[in-house]
Amino acid sequence: MKNTGTLIRWMILLAVLAAFACPAAAETVTLPAGLERIEEEAFAGCESLEGVLVVPLGVDVDATAFSGTAGLDIVRGVAVVGDDGTPWNGTLNHDVWSAVSPYCEARGISCLYTTDAESAIRAGYNIVITVGFLASDPVASLQTAYPDVRFICLDAAVENRQDNVYAVQYSCAQAGFMAGYAAVQRGYRFLGFMGGIDVPDVVSYGEGFVRGANQAAVELDVENQVYVAYTYTGTFAPGDSVYQTAASWYEGGVEIIFSAGGDQAASVNAAAAAADRYMIGVDTDQSVNLDRVLFSAAKNLGFTATEALADIMAGRWSDIAGTGPTLGLVSNTPADNHVCLMPVSEMDADVISRLRSGAYVPSGAYQIRKTDGPIEGMFRRLAVVGSEENPASGTFDAGVWSQVSSFCTENGIEATYTTDVEDALSCHNEVVIAVGFGFADAVSELQDNYPDVRFICLDTDVENRQSNVYTVTYNCYQGGFMAGYAAVMKGYHNLGFMGAMAIPVIVDYGEGFIRGANQAALELDETDRVTVRRVYTGTFAPDNDVYQTAASWYEGGTEIIFCCGGGMCSAVIDAAEDHDGLMIGVDTDQAYLGSRVVTSTIKNMGFTAVDALRRILDGGWDSLGGTSACLGVVSDAPDSNHVCLSPGTQFGYNFTYSAYSNMVARLHGGIYPSGAIRIQVMDAEGEVTVWTSEEMNHLTSPCIALILIVLEELVVLGKALDLEGELRVETGNNFFNSLLIPENGSLTLSDGAILGTYSGWSEAFGGFALAQVWLDGGTLDASHGIITQGSTIFYNGGILLLTPENKTAADITGGARTEADLRAFAADSRFDQLMIQGDMTLTQDLTLPVDTRINDNTTVVIGSGCTLTIPDGVTLTVAEGCTLEVNGGAIIGTVQVEGGTYIPGE
Repeated sequence: MKNTGTLIRWMILLAVLAAFACPAAAETVTLPAGLERIEEEAFAGCESLEGVLVVPLGVDVDATAFSGTAGLDIVRGVAVVGDDGTPWNGTLNHDVWSAVSPYCEARGISCLYTTDAESAIRAGYNIVITVGFLASDPVASLQTAYPDVRFICLDAAVENRQDNVYAVQYSCAQAGFMAGYAAVQRGYRFLGFMGGIDVPDVVSYGEGFVRGANQAAVELDVENQVYVAYTYTGTFAPGDSVYQTAASWYEGGVEIIFSAGGDQAASVNAAAAAADRYMIGVDTDQSVNLDRVLFSAAKNLGFTATEALADIMAGRWSDIAGTGPTLGLVSNTPADNHVCLMPVSEMDADVISRLRSGAYVPSGAYQIRKTDGPIEGMFRRLAVVGSEENPASGTFDAGVWSQVSSFCTENGIEATYTTDVEDALSCHNEVVIAVGFGFADAVSELQDNYPDVRFICLDTDVENRQSNVYTVTYNCYQGGFMAGYAAVMKGYHNLGFMGAMAIPVIVDYGEGFIRGANQAALELDETDRVTVRRVYTGTFAPDNDVYQTAASWYEGGTEIIFCCGGGMCSAVIDAAEDHDGLMIGVDTDQAYLGSRVVTSTIKNMGFTAVDALRRILDGGWDSLGGTSACLGVVSDAPDSNHVCLSPGTQFGYNFTYSAYSNMVARLHGGIYPSGAIRIQVMDAEGEVTVWTSEEMNHLTSPCIALILIVLEELVVLGKALDLEGELRVETGNNFFNSLLIPENGSLTLSDGAILGTYSGWSEAFGGFALAQVWLDGGTLDASHGIITQGSTIFYNGGILLLTPENKTAADITGGARTEADLRAFAADSRFDQLMIQGDMTLTQDLTLPVDTRINDNTTVVIGSGCTLTIPDGVTLTVAEGCTLEVNGGAIIGTVQVEGGTYIPGE
C-alpha cells in the first residue's frame, strides 16, 4: 500500500509538471483535488518553470519541495483583515470580503476573514488584504518581518513601503464629483456637504462634490440657483450635535446632504427622516442600513482587491509591488472602477467617460455659491411691498420690483408684489422687502410676530428694530454732490437748489449739491462764475408758490434747478417749460417729466435690495439683521452703487459717461469732497455758508447776511468784523473745531445781532448749532448783541464785553496758563469754569472763588498733563460754591476745603 500511495503522488506530480511544460509564458495552475502532500525536492530540476501555482493550505508542502524554482509563484491563501469581527453588510469589510471570497473559491484558493493579520500569516496565508487606514502601522511593521508575504492595503498609506506591499488610496474627488453631479441632475438645488474631520479624503470628497454640482448646474444653466452648505462636524461618530446641524440645514431649505463622515451618517439619516428629506452616503453603499440614502459616493474596495489578486495570478505582481497609487476611474463601465456611485445605476457612463478624459476636472473655480456652515440665507419665497397697486415707471416701487423680480427669476425664487405687509406675511413669504417710510410702523408692529421672516426696509428706519429687520437710508449728500458736479461740468453756472423742507435728507442733498458744484468749478477754474441759489419751500406739494419761486429764478438767470421735494417737482418742471429752464430730478429717474430733466440723482433701491438678497443667499444675514445702514457709493462702477445718477442722464459737453465714472471713482476713493467752498452760495434769506478761515476773512463789514459756519476745522477770524445778522457755529460736537478770535481779530455784535442761535438740526454735523468761540487775545464785543443759551466762550485773554443777559446765557470758561491768569479769572464773576492749561506754582494763598457768582457754582479743572504745585506755607482753599476737579492733570501739595468740593481724580 505504501508503494501504491507513493506512485499515485508521483503520478499527480507528473501531471503538475506537465502543466509547466511550456515555460515561455506564465500561467496559473491549480493542483488536482485530493492532493495531500508535496514531497521534498518534488520540483528539483525545474529551474525554467514559471507561473502561479495555487497550493491550498490543506496540502502539506515540504520545505524543499520548490527549491530551485525561482520563477514559480506559490499562492497558499488569502486573508482579508478587517477592523470588525464580522464583515457586516454595508461596511467596507463586507464589500471586500464579498468580492474576495467568491474570487478565491472559484480558483481553489484558501480564503479567510480575520482581524489579526499576523495570526493569519502564521497559519500559512501568504497574501494579506487589509481594509482601511488603521492597518497602516501594523503593515509597516509586518512587511519586514514577513518579506515573502504580499500585502494589499486598501484605503491606506504605508510608511517606508517595501516591495511586498501594494498600498492603495482613492480619488475621493472623483467620487464626490459624481455625487454632486448626480444630485443636481436629479433636480436638487440646495445641497449640503457635512464632512467629518477635515482629513485629506474628506476634504477631497467635499471639493469634488461642489465641483460636480457646479458642472451639472452649468450644463443645466441653473448655476445661480444651486447652493452648497459646507461644514466639518469634527467627528466620524453619530451624535446630537451632528443631528442638530443636519436638522437646522434641512429646516433652512437644504434638500439633500452628502455625509462624508463615516458613522455620523446615522444622525444625518435621522434628521433627514424627521424632515422628510434625503442624504448621500459615503465610502460604501450606506443605503443598505440607512433608509434616507439615495445613493453613495463609494470607494470600490472589492473591485480593487480582486484586480490586485488578478495581477498576482497573472504573474504581474512586480508591476504593482512597492507602489502606492491613488485609484479612481479606469473604465467607462460604472462598476469596473475603483470609485463609483452605489447603486452604480446612478452614474451615467458618458459622465464617467468625460471625467476620465479630463473634459470634467474636479478642481478649479466654480460658479455656484458655497457657504461655510448652515445656510441661513436659503429662501424660496419673497414679497416686495410697495405703495402703488401697479408700479409705474420711474417710481421707487417699479425700480425695486423690476430688479428684484429679475434676480428671483435667475435664482429660482418665487416673487410676488403687494401693497400690504400683512398680506405678504399671510402668503408665507420668507423675505419681505418694504419700499419707503410708509411701511415702517407696520414692520415695527409685526416684526416680533414673525421672527423667521427677514424684513428689508428701504429708505426708512424701524423703531425697536429686531434681529430680523434690516433698514436702509441713503447718503443723500453724495447724491447731491453728483448732481452739482454734473450741472457745472455740463456748462451751467447759475444753479438753484429748491428743497421742500429743511429735514436732514433734503439738507444733505443741498449741501452735497453745493459741494459738487464747487468741486467741478475748481476743476474748471470757474469758481468766480458759479452761483447757487438755495431755498426751502416748506411744502412737498406742487403749489403756485413753488411755481412762482422757480419762475422768478429762471427769469433772473438761473439755468438749472435741483428740485428736492417729491411732488413739487411737477411745479418746477412747469416753470422750466414756461421759462426755458432745466431741472435735475431727485430720488428716482424723473426723465419721464420731459426732456428738460437733464439728470436725476437717485436712491438706487433696486440695487440695494438685490445686494441684500445676494448677501442673504451667501449666508450673510447676521451682518444685516438688526442693523440700520446709510448707504451710498461703494464701487468705482457708477451703476453698482446705492446712490447714482439716473440712466436717463443726458451725457455730453464736458460731462461724458467716462467723466461721470471718474467722478464716482474719486468719491469712492475718498478724494471728494475736499477744499474750501469758493463758489457763491445765496439763500433766500441771504444766508452765507463758510467752511474755512479763508472764507471767513473774505466777509465784509457790516455783515448783514445770516452767516452759517459749518466747521470742518478751527476757523480763525483774523480781521475786524461787525455782525448785524446771525452767526451760528456748528462744530459737530468737536469743541476744538470752532471759531478762534486771535489778537488781530475782533467780532462786534450790533444791536439785535445774534451769536449762537440754532434754527434746526444738522444730523450730518452732529447736533444743534450752538456757538463755540475761542477768544485768544482778540475782541468779542457782545455788549449790544445777543448770545444764545448754552453757547460756549473759551477765554484765553483779550477783550470780552458782555451784558448780564449774555453772561447768564453763555457758558464762559477761562483758560488759565499762568498763576496771574488763574488769580484774575478767579476774581472775575463772568466765568463759570476755569481750566488750568499749563504747569504753575502758587506763590501766595488763593481762595476759589473769591468773588460773588451769578451762577450757583464754579468749576476749576486741572487739564490733562498740567500740574498745579502748592508749596509748603501756601494755602489753596476751595470755598463754598466751587468745585476743584483734577481731570487728567495733577495737584502737588495740600488742598484745604471750606464748603466747596474737591475731586482729586485718579
